[in-house]
Amino acid sequence: MENRDEVEKLEEIIKTLEQLRIIYKNVHIGEIPEDEDAEEFWGELELATGETAGILLSYDNIDHLIKTKDYLDFLDLVRLKNLKNLAEKINLEDYPQMHLNYLFISHAIGLLQRYAQLVLKDRCKKGNLRKLGFNKI
Repeated sequence: MENRDEVEKLEEIIKTLEQLRIIYKNVHIGEIPEDEDAEEFWGELELATGETAGILLSYDNIDHLIKTKDYLDFLDLVRLKNLKNLAEKINLEDYPQMHLNYLFISHAIGLLQRYAQLVLKDRCKKGNLRKLGFNKI
């Protein structure tokens, strides 16, 4: 990392991702709603949750992060867009569990994207990553 601000950002993101890992273990998907649009949102949310978990639970393995970067882009560009479009069809306040999960997954994907951008860019130095606790680089 070239400058101190980037290192500090990365450290904060890592702490937050660690918290998200802990929270994820207690995320409850909830019951399938009976409303057709809400059911479609629930299905898309369930997919996004499972897909995000695979990256979130091993984000600190740089080799894995490199392999999943394109998939992370898919989650950001496609899955979140689908969720946003489906969320506009329903009142998420009527489904508090889905609303909470939507906020969690949206934030997790965005944070993983920022993390990947900082870690994988060319200027990143392996020595700085090791100082932050990365052993698998």
